Amino acid sequence: MDSDGKNVRQLVAWSRDLNRTGTRIVSRVLTYEWRLSRTLDDGSDDVIVYRSGVDSSDDPYAVRPSRLNTTTGVLRDLGVDLPPLTSRWVMDSKGAIRVVTVQRNGRFKLMWRPKADAPWETLEDQDQTENAGIAPFVPLALDGEDEVVVEGRWQRDTSALYSCKLLEKRWAASRVGVTDLFLRCSAEGDLSSQARRFSLPTLMGHPERDAAQFRATSPVLRAAEIKVPVLLAQAIHDRRVPPAHADAFEKAARAAGVQVQRINYDEGHGWSDFNNHADYLRQLEAFIQRAMGP
Repeated sequence: MDSDGKNVRQLVAWSRDLNRTGTRIVSRVLTYEWRLSRTLDDGSDDVIVYRSGVDSSDDPYAVRPSRLNTTTGVLRDLGVDLPPLTSRWVMDSKGAIRVVTVQRNGRFKLMWRPKADAPWETLEDQDQTENAGIAPFVPLALDGEDEVVVEGRWQRDTSALYSCKLLEKRWAASRVGVTDLFLRCSAEGDLSSQARRFSLPTLMGHPERDAAQFRATSPVLRAAEIKVPVLLAQAIHDRRVPPAHADAFEKAARAAGVQVQRINYDEGHGWSDFNNHADYLRQLEAFIQRAMGP
């Protein structure tokens, strides 16, 4: 609709088949599979849309975003020069796609380009089977010309945010983050004995068989390598990711000279209280502003 709430227009069909006129002209309404990605703040009537799906091997199609004029229905393809099998993307302030993720055959790549017409460069290349098939890094936003805010994921339970500038991290934030994989496999927490015996070894690894990997990927054991300030948020009644994770990491990080800001919330895993979510976002914003400097 227009900014005044008038002139409502349908952009995507509600069903899979579009009605045709008597002259057999196809409707400008997009087919059912299209999705809205974002609106644009450039004074135009355009929005960004995309169409996605999976093939017979459950691998994602090459998603090619498009720019849709909501008044005329004209669709302009934006994915001509994207890497093959792009699944996610982030645009800069000028509307150019600068950061993408590519997923295929169990591999996950995070790629970017310094400017709109530059070649694509790989920032991360990981085996998704090491993270239960979950994309380990998801680009969220492009801050300026050469910094991308990325969400790091682990086992669907936790997430962390960091900003990187040509792979140089500037700040980090952990929200109910798992910091010790050995502790994750212990009796600490709400996982059943069956889950610890059967599920975790498949999804995450075994503490004895995969001890080297656990040591390499447990933040608490690598706290001395952290060179940026860290925001650490934890729920004190969390049984999924108990406070022991945050406690151990905070102790190790402070001992290594890392600047840590700790936030505790009086509830359990997932943060059901809206006020806590709002407070975390406010504190995260202030933390990032301090970390990034003037």
